[in-house]
Parts: sequence; structure tokens; C-alpha cells
Amino acid sequence: MRRKELPPSARRVLAALAALFALVCASLITAPAASAAALADISCPVGSHHDSYDPPLTNPPETAVLAGLALAVTGVLAAVLPRQEAPVTSVRDEVATVLGRRVLVVIATTAVGLAATSTVFTYLAPTLTRITGFGATAVSTLLLVYGAGSLAGGLVAGRLADRSLGATVRGTFAGLAVVLAVFSFAVPWAGPAVAAVLVLGVLTSAATPVLQSLVLRHAGRAPTLAVSVNVCAFNIGIAAGSALGGGLVAADGLRWLGLAGAVLSLAALAIGYAAVPRREALVSSPA
Repeated sequence: MRRKELPPSARRVLAALAALFALVCASLITAPAASAAALADISCPVGSHHDSYDPPLTNPPETAVLAGLALAVTGVLAAVLPRQEAPVTSVRDEVATVLGRRVLVVIATTAVGLAATSTVFTYLAPTLTRITGFGATAVSTLLLVYGAGSLAGGLVAGRLADRSLGATVRGTFAGLAVVLAVFSFAVPWAGPAVAAVLVLGVLTSAATPVLQSLVLRHAGRAPTLAVSVNVCAFNIGIAAGSALGGGLVAADGLRWLGLAGAVLSLAALAIGYAAVPRREALVSSPA
């Protein structure tokens, strides 16, 4: 008898909600100091592309074990995290913060930047099999390489952002534009494709703590709603990039997804200049 599965869309919604909760909690825990390094240390394990997680949720014992682990981790966090007073802000202040120009610019940067990377990442496996010629096992290994690069990129970017947030924002999206453009020309050859996947992982994950730290700085004393909306912008960007990539794949443009992503990265770079003007030095103080 075939086990019933949740539809793929429902599974992705659950995964997105879980990542939304994790990223919001990570951001608010570090909100008082707004340290990008601390935010990176907490949020990097969640990953920039949580939408790729597609849990089957068909086996009751396995699901029960996962639920038990989640409850256990929640209990541990409740026990070890320091108690902090919730910020005293009104709903009006929270809404006004989100509607502020600088916060809206960061949210737009987040959505466009994640659309850029998702255009390629959503179809990375078929690109590596159809264009590069890798087998299924090799693709799984390359996704592991991508994940290792993501972890390293997020941790390094968090520390660079504490030195110069503006330069890190611009450097991240400029680098993404270059590597995404190169990816389309590198992917037919195994060696260059592996290098491009690694660098793509590094730069993609670098955007997460940088953008969250940026929105926290602009949100001031009313960060809760701004952080939540910015994490929603991650999901909006992922959905938009996946849709754009799907349209290009349908038009036989699988190899050239990187060029579309590069254009979006340049757009995010331009928006990022409005979020952190070059003349404005946003350097964090030591935590």
C-alpha cells in the first residue's frame, strides 16, 4: 500500500516556515548588539536555500523522532539562552519602521539578491547532470561542497560586515554577479564547474547575515516586524528566482541561467548602494 505524501508545495511551505522561525529567532537574539558575526554564527546552519529541503513526511516513526528532536532542542535553548526583556514598542512603531525608506530598500535588496541565486541554485542539479555530465552521486557530492562553501561564506561575511557593512554588501553582490556570469561558461567542463559551485556557495550564504544585520541597524528600537518581513523577502526572492529559472529552462536556456542571475545580482548591487551609501560608514562597534 502506497503511503500518502504531502504535496510538494505543502512540504516546501512547512520547510520555509521552519526556516523563517529559525532566522527570525537568530536575528532577534543578536538584535541588541546587531553583531553580524554573532548573527552569522547562529543563522548559518539554517542555510540560504532552505527551500531546497523537501521532507517527505510519510513515515510516522521518523516524523515522530524529528518532532521529538525539535522539542528537545527547544527545551535546551530555553534553558541556556539568557533571559532578555522584550523591547517595549507599539504596533504603530513596528509598522512605521518597516515602511521606512531604508528598511524597504534593504528588503528589496534581499528579495532581488535571493532571486539572483535561486535562479541558478533551484536548477543546479539538472544543470550539472545535463550540461556538465555528472552522475547522481557526483551531484550529491557537489551539493555537499556547495553546503561547505555556504557555511564558510556566512561565517566569514559576518566578520567582514562588522568591519565594514557597506563594503561587504557591495562586495557580496558584485562577486555574485561575476561568479554567476562565469558559471554559464564554466559549467560544460567538470573542473571549472566544481570551482564555480564552491564559490557560488560561499557568496550566496554570505548575503544572509549581512542583509539581516543591515535591516537590524536600520530598524532601530523596533526590529521585530522588520526582521520578520526581511526573512519573508528571502522566500519571495527564492520563489521569484525559481519561477524565472523555470521559464528559461522551458525555453531551452538551462545553461544560461547564470547570466540571468548575474543581471539580478547587479540589480541587487545597485539597490544595495541606496541601502548603504558609499559616503556613509556603517561600522559596528565591538560586541
